[in-house]
This record gives sequence, structure tokens and C-alpha cells, in this order.
Amino acid sequence: MILPSLFPSGKDFKSDFLASISVFLVAIPLCLGIAHASGAPQSSGIVAGIVGGIIVGILSGSRFSVSGPAAGLTAVVLLGIREMDSFEVLLLSVLLAGIFQILFGILHAGVLSSYIPTSIIKGLMGAIGIILILKQFPHVIGYDVEQFGVEEFDLNPNDLEDNTNSGEKNTLTIFFHSFQHIHRGILILGSLSLFILIFWEKKISRHVPGIPGFLVTVLLATFTSILLKEYYPDFQFTSDHFVNLPIYSSPSDFFSTSHFPDYSQWNNPLVWKYGGLIAIIASIESLLCIEVVDRLDPQRQSTPINKELIAQGFGNFFSGLFGGLPVTSVIVRGSVNINSGAKTKLSTILHGIFILLSIIFFSNFLNYIPLASLAAILCYTGYKLASPGILKDMYHRGQDHFLPYTVTLLGVIFTDILFGTIIGGLVAVFFILRDVFYSPVIKVLSTKNLTKVFFGENVSFLHKARIKETLNSIDENTTIILDCRKSKYIHRDILDLLERFREEAHFKHVHVEFMGIPHLEKTTDKVIPEKWKSYDKLMEDNKDWVWEQTQEDPLYFEKIAKTQEPEFFVIGCADSRVPLNLITKSKPGTLFVHRNISNLIHTDDVSLMSAIEFAIKVLGVKHIVVCGHYKCGGVKAALEDFSDGSIKEWIAPIKELIRSKKEDLDTIPTLNEKVDQLVEWNVEEQIKKLKSLPVIQESIEKTGLPYLHGWVYDLKSGVLLETISPPKEHD
Repeated sequence: MILPSLFPSGKDFKSDFLASISVFLVAIPLCLGIAHASGAPQSSGIVAGIVGGIIVGILSGSRFSVSGPAAGLTAVVLLGIREMDSFEVLLLSVLLAGIFQILFGILHAGVLSSYIPTSIIKGLMGAIGIILILKQFPHVIGYDVEQFGVEEFDLNPNDLEDNTNSGEKNTLTIFFHSFQHIHRGILILGSLSLFILIFWEKKISRHVPGIPGFLVTVLLATFTSILLKEYYPDFQFTSDHFVNLPIYSSPSDFFSTSHFPDYSQWNNPLVWKYGGLIAIIASIESLLCIEVVDRLDPQRQSTPINKELIAQGFGNFFSGLFGGLPVTSVIVRGSVNINSGAKTKLSTILHGIFILLSIIFFSNFLNYIPLASLAAILCYTGYKLASPGILKDMYHRGQDHFLPYTVTLLGVIFTDILFGTIIGGLVAVFFILRDVFYSPVIKVLSTKNLTKVFFGENVSFLHKARIKETLNSIDENTTIILDCRKSKYIHRDILDLLERFREEAHFKHVHVEFMGIPHLEKTTDKVIPEKWKSYDKLMEDNKDWVWEQTQEDPLYFEKIAKTQEPEFFVIGCADSRVPLNLITKSKPGTLFVHRNISNLIHTDDVSLMSAIEFAIKVLGVKHIVVCGHYKCGGVKAALEDFSDGSIKEWIAPIKELIRSKKEDLDTIPTLNEKVDQLVEWNVEEQIKKLKSLPVIQESIEKTGLPYLHGWVYDLKSGVLLETISPPKEHD
């Protein structure tokens, strides 16, 4: 439900209330500046701020995102007004854009944002941070020739204050010229604001966490400006240095200046053109901003993106309906919201309410706020967004992250959010395609006259170039086996490519065989009998294993071929369910293994006795393990008095054990439980036999080694149980 979520706990309400004031103070001049830069009435920026705060704030699933008039759409709005020759007609486009966005959300188009790479998001964050510093620093020192809130690098006449003839061309010229036009009084206010912000966060905030430094900064800077104007008139402050809200004598006065859509133009093609354009750009910018704000969220909570599109759609619908500019989620306001200590989306809603109340009731008071203090807040926010640590991190991630990040950052700075993100995205796509080309979706094993190509689980159209290159590299007069048995999905274009290769292969005298593609397998020369398929699979799996090992370490087999130095000699059962290297996750060269039925020690077994002697005298193993397992077939055969041939002779020691333990066995109710208990006793008996062997006694007497262990493997759980363990003494 929406309503209960709007009323947080008392502590959170206080945090949201104070944070909303900070966001509101920053939003007011941004709303006015963007309206001016768009060539639209001032009231349109205010309406967009109110709608973005209240309506979008209520409907949005984001805790911290703040919506308002979109700086990234100023050029579109300006061009639309000129082309349609009416702001009222443009409002109809804004209203239609809202409807389109609602449809986008219903159709789940927001899922596209999930494919935006991290490097693009961080590049966007860094770019916004640098833009804030470049744009706002001139306001900090008193060079207020540019409208507050403009984000584009290049400037047009609407981006500049009405009373200036500075001739500035772009952001950099303003930034560098600002050092030649420092206003002493504003410099004091701006420097004071920056000092308060930094000092408050570093020294004070942890002692009074409920009070945002942004709010303290604005209050102290405003109070200082009043004192300076009163006692130092030589500073010559002008209205350009302060918030400049229009003054309305009554609510009706404000609403009388509002504009409304011209519904008579609904069949104008330009209305639909700009409606679609605004919807697409606003949706993309909002989704990008949501991604950034979610990353700034201390709890990293994710915003439901399709719900956000619907919320933005209603925002633009009502903004257009009541005479407002297009609305998007805005990174700057969301960042200020988070840095001001907001806890829930109530902060966003309250900021919209404050904008509405300020216009109607106390615009006079807000006009005392110096822009330098708000600019200082935005500069500080920009520094946090463009943290040098992010640049360092992206550099260390490699060029496939660093280049898209850098291109996005520079692209957004020198163009706009949308175009810069597209450029960065194209660079990211290049690296993605490169990675796909070299990805292990196929693996190739080659011998003199045979090449086998193994296909992965999902072979998409993007892998076509790599597969084509591999097929074209096949030598003449060879056989190629295309193994698709592990593939769950193969794109139709890939299948067409394989069929075309088969048709053309005879020109190079290449014999082609397919595995795993039923309608192509008929091209093999012979049909493999069913009883041989499992055998052939063993041989093929060996090749797979060889490939996997050499992928990790090309010299793997050369290394293990040189020598073996195992520390463990394991005497285990021959049962196929107890592969000792797998259940201990051991690599070749780790275990020296001897296996027989029921892991028995027969002193007349030359094979076993020679293995024990070799393990101790040649390999110098440190541990000897006897490993039995529950549900052992040999133990069960002895218990059931199996009496055929060699098996009867082999399991005779277990039968002797059964006779010696008869009284204990009779107390055990079921056959399976008796078998498992005998398995444990059998391991114990074999350890006793090992201890009696002269070769082991001599080794222990000389070196203290080997240690003797008894294990039982539980087939049901896969866990090894240590039933006999020597003391772990230090050497």
C-alpha cells in the first residue's frame, strides 16, 4: 500500500523533513533556470518541480530519487516551441509523452536498463559530478552570468541571464573567465558555505546526525549575506546573486499565469513526434538516473524500474496537463537528498509540497538565499559523485571497463546525458562483442588429421563470427567433428552456417561429422552401435578433460609428467561409487591409491604389499588411509554367506570378523545397519593389520611416519567420516 509507506517512524520523519528542505532549496533555482534555458514560462519549471515531487514521489518505488524539470530536455523543448510556435501545443506533447511512458512501464520496457554496464553508470556519475563543479563554481565566486541549473556544455542565449552581454560560448569559457570576475562579497559567502559543508561533515555530523549540513549551510550563508548587505554596501549585491522567485500576491495570481495544453492540435503530427521524442529521452534519462541513485543508496535497495516508468509517465501527464515542463528523475537532486540524510521517499514528496507553498506564501523570504550557498552544495555533491577513487578503480579493472567509463564521462560533459551515454554504450558494446568473439562458447581440439569442435550450452548469433573463423581455418584433407551434445540452445543462423559448411566442405576434402544435432547427425559415415556409445563417450570426455586442464594451465601435463610426490596412500574399496580423488577433490599427483573389494589387507596379496612398500620406501608418503564405505557390497556378501569362487576366499577375513562380533551383531535390528557397523569394524581391523607389517613398523621407528587413518564414506551424504585418527603431534 502507498499511504502507510508515506508515514515513517518519528526518527525517520525528522530526517526526511530536514532533508526535504535541503532538496527544496536546491530545486527552486534549478526549476527556474531550466525553464529559462528552455525558452518556457517560469511557472512551467515550478509546476514540473511540484508534480515531480508530489505525484512522482508518491507513485515511485524509489526511496531517494527526486524528479523535476529535466535539464537534458531543454534543447528538445526549445526546438519544439520554435517548431510548433506555441508552448501550449508543446504541453500537449508532454501530456502524450506521459501516456507513452505509462505504456512503456506496462510493457516492461524498463528491463532494458538492466543491460546498462557498470562502467557507463559510473561514467555518468563522474560526468554529472564534474559538470556540477564546472557549472556551479562560477556561482560560488560571484560570476552569475549563466542560468542556474543548465547542464549543456555549449550555451545558447537562453542559458544566460537576461541582463548579461558576456558573450560566453561554453562551460569552460565561463569557468575560466569567472576567475577574472570574482565578486568579493559572494566569494565570502561561497567560501563560508564550502567551509561549513566540509567542517560539518568531518567534525559535527556524527554528533548531531539528524541535522543535515546542507541546511545549516544555507541558513548561515543567508544570515551572513543579510549582514553584509546591511553593513558593507560596497559589495554591491544584485538580484542575480540570489534566488529570484517571481512574487505572487495570491494563489490565484500564480494560477492565472499558468498555461494549459492546446487540445485542438491533437492531430498535429509534430505533437506526436515530440511526444514520442520526449517519452523516449525522458524514459532513458530517468532509468539512467535511477541506476545512479540506487548505487548511491547506502542500503543498495533496487528500484522497480517498470513501476518507475509508470510513475514518470503520470508525472509527465500531469505536468503537461497543468502547464509544466517534461519531468525526469534527476541525479543532482537525488544525490542531495541522500547526502542530506533522507530515510524514505517522504522527503521527495515534502520537497514538492514546499515548492508549492513557497510560490504561494513565502517567495519573498526565499529570495534572500544567496545562489553561492546553493552552488557550494552542488559543488560538494559533484565532488562526491566524481570521486577520484572511482577513476582509479575503473582503471585497474582494465581497458574494457576504463574506456567505456572515460568515453561516457567525456561524452556527457561535452554533449548531454543521452548522447554521452549512447557514445559510451557503443564503446562498451564493442568490448562486449570482442569478449563474445573470444569467449569459450566453442573449444577446439586438433590432432594431425582430426579436429573436434565442442559447442557450449548457449550458442547465439553473436558467436557467429568466431565459429565462422574456426570453420574457415580447418585444413584440407581432414575430419572435423562438430560436437553440440552439451548445447541447450543454438541460434538458427548458427545452424544455417553449419549446414552451409557441410555442403561446401567437400571442396576442401574435409569430412564433417555432427553430434547432438539430430537432423544433421545422419551425415556421419557410420552408425555407432548403442553398446559402444558409452565407451566412446568415455574417450570423448577424456578429451574434454584434457582441454579443461590445459585451459587453466597450458603446462599442466608437462608438470605432472615429471614426477609424483603424493603425501597420501589410500587403500579403498573398488566400488564404482567411491572415486577417491573426486570425493576428496584431489588433483592428479595428490593420492597414491590401491583399491580392492572391501579395502582388505591380505598379507599374501603381492600387488598390495608391493604398493605399500613402494609408497613408504620410494614415495615417502606421510599418511596411509584405509577407506571403507557404508552399504559395501563385499561386507554384505560376507554377512549373507556368499560362497562362490574367488570372492568367497577374498572376503574370508570379513566372515571371521562376523563370527567374532556375533553377539554384538545380534543386537542390531536390520541388515543394512549390520552392514554399516561391520564396515566400521572392518576398517579398524585393517588398520591393526597395517600396524603389524614390518615395513610400516620399521618406518615409524625411524621417522615417526606414516600416520595411519581410518575413514568411512557415507554414500547418502557424500561425507567422509574419520573413524580412526592418530594424535596430531607437532614435529
